Order: sequence, then structure tokens, then C-alpha cells
Amino acid sequence: MNLAEIFETVPSDLAAYFEQIADGSLSEHEEFELNLLPVSDAVRWTKDFLDFHQVVSFFRGVILDDPNTSNHHVYLSKTCCSGAVFYLNHDGDSQIVFPTLEAFLDAACRASNTSQNLSAFHPDTGVQLADQKGLSELITGILDGEFDCDCDGVVVALVPSLDLTDITLLGRLVNDDDFYIAAAVGDAIARRPRSDLAAVAETCQRHKHLQAAKAGARALAAIASLK
Repeated sequence: MNLAEIFETVPSDLAAYFEQIADGSLSEHEEFELNLLPVSDAVRWTKDFLDFHQVVSFFRGVILDDPNTSNHHVYLSKTCCSGAVFYLNHDGDSQIVFPTLEAFLDAACRASNTSQNLSAFHPDTGVQLADQKGLSELITGILDGEFDCDCDGVVVALVPSLDLTDITLLGRLVNDDDFYIAAAVGDAIARRPRSDLAAVAETCQRHKHLQAAKAGARALAAIASLK
């Protein structure tokens, strides 16, 4: 199996990455959840995930590892997220955790050298993408139904990568009927509070669903702690 089964033109950074890990030194360390997949296994896993997982399908993602935990790192190849690495967390928050494959590979090397879990090198607040305009436009397009898919899960996964400066978009998100979307905004504000986000947090706290309302309350508490 090879990447040509997934891409007409293989991204250069992805091709270089698989060459770099081909010696297997960053594979089969399941005692600290480090098992980067060689290209043939990555293609096999990816073809399965493309059939059913929203984020992998939407961004034409490639599964990079199998640490035997049901969690996976995924290379994203489309739109403003191209080149970033997403963490698909089966029992927790899924979000972009590395801006590039180079950063992902560096973390994998550090995990191997220190016998720590690769997830220990994830940033605490997710990765804010460089192309914030493109990200806002992408999320707006999803909300407006421009894509032929059920993409609410994609929006939830992208919220942690917003820099929280597009107040108009945030207001729309916290008013969304999907409480997961509203809660994601509340949680993002709680992690990166600013006083100018108080009105957005208050709207989130008034959400009709309890989970979103609690996230809004956490956001307001975090903002209050700044004073």
C-alpha cells in the first residue's frame, strides 16, 4: 500500500515524514504509547477511517499512529488546516495539537528519549492556527451548509484552534442549537480568558442545555479571576 491510494499528489511534508520514520525507531513502544505507523499501515488505517470519521474524511486525514489506546494522531491535508496534526481522542477532547509534522515528529523523539507518553507533549490549550481568517471562513461555511456533510463534529474539533478574536463568529457559535458547539466555545474561553469575551461567555451560560451553560459559567469564572 502507498499514499497514492489516498492522494493524487502526495503532500511533500508527508512523504518526507514517512521517510524519516522508516527505520522503525519510533514504533512499537506501547509501554509509553508511542507507535508511529509505517506508510503501508498508515494507508490501511486511513482507508478505514475515511469511511466513517467526520474529521478524517473532511480534511482527507492520514492516521499516523496506533498506540493501542483507541486514540490516534492524524495528519490533516486540506483547507486552512493543511499540514497540522489532529489528536483523535476517544474519551476526551479531540483537537489540533501540533501545527506541523515537524513539530509532531520532534515531540515523538522527545517522548522516545524520555520514555514519556507522546500525549504529554501536547499543548495545554490546543494549537491556534496561523490562518485565522481562513479558519473563521471555514467554520462559517460549515454553519451555512456549504459542505455536503454532517459537519457539527468538525466545528467542535476546530474551536480550540480559534484565537477567539472573531466575536461575531463566537456569538453565533454559542447560540447554536448543538450544545457541543456552544460548550466548546465556553471551554476555549475558560482556557484562554479575556475580559472582552465576557458577553460571549454570558450568552453561553444562558444556553438551554446544561452542559453548554456550565461551560459558560466556567468561562465567566475564569474571566472574573483576571480582575
